[in-house]
Amino acid sequence: MRYEKGSFRTGACMLQTTKVVVVNKFSNLEIKIQSLWNILLDIEIDSEAISEKLLPLYEEVLKSKIVA
Repeated sequence: MRYEKGSFRTGACMLQTTKVVVVNKFSNLEIKIQSLWNILLDIEIDSEAISEKLLPLYEEVLKSKIVA
C-alpha cells in the first residue's frame, strides 16, 4: 500500500506484476475507509494469510458482500 498526494482517487491497480493499493493522502478518512473496504470486496484473499486478530474484520467485509 502506498500513500501519495495528487489529484486521483484511491484505488487498486497492477504495477508491472505486483498488485498495489494507492491511497490519496488528500482524501478524508471516510473516503479512505470506504475505498479500502471496496477493494477488499473485489479481491480474493487467502483467509489463512490473515492474522487471527484481523480475521473477524475480514469476515465482516465478506458478509457485507453477500448482503449487498
